[in-house]
Amino acid sequence: MATEIPAHALFGGPDHGLLWNVVLRHDSGIITSIDKAAAPPSARRTFVIPALVNAHDHARPTASSFGAVNMPLESWIIRSAFGTPPDPYLAAASALARSARAGCGAMMIHYTRPSGTMPLVEETKAIARAADDVGIRIAFAFAVRDQNPIVYGDSEPVLSSLSAEDRKTVEEMFVKPSMSPRDYLELTDASICWRPSISALMPTNIFPMASSIISAISAC
Repeated sequence: MATEIPAHALFGGPDHGLLWNVVLRHDSGIITSIDKAAAPPSARRTFVIPALVNAHDHARPTASSFGAVNMPLESWIIRSAFGTPPDPYLAAASALARSARAGCGAMMIHYTRPSGTMPLVEETKAIARAADDVGIRIAFAFAVRDQNPIVYGDSEPVLSSLSAEDRKTVEEMFVKPSMSPRDYLELTDASICWRPSISALMPTNIFPMASSIISAISAC
């Protein structure tokens, strides 16, 4: 359906700068033309800009879901680990929809804690489907961690202070062998091969610039 948006001002990008008193026309989500208006718009003043980008999100339920509002990072990460793993599709769809309602057309997802309810590549597919259904572009980065699984520094003093049963529980949840860089790259390749147009997936620690590079991801 063709639609016209009269704008007092429109940001035309680095090549065109700020355009005054124009009419933007779009059809089915595609901009078809931007023309000079015959007269300044008579309605409320409008400023048209490209959709915003949510540059840092974890595609997770809000912190209030597990009692961690306004808590330090370390506190809400621990609390989220002890909560019931959410359905990856529903959790991602909720987070993506919040960004879309706030005016974002793209999101950078730092996937720091997989649900563990399915293989990671399958979980990635579920998140990609959520992005498709919400109608938002995504860039996606796997979390990479090879040190300090419990505290900042040596974990042994903390572990040795626990009972044998508690120590076993903590070690099973948090102290796990790290994947090799090659394994991460193979995991990334497997995910990219499934749906290259919707998401770029890279281990952020292996490619420190990945978050910046893939923010301008191609359209779904």
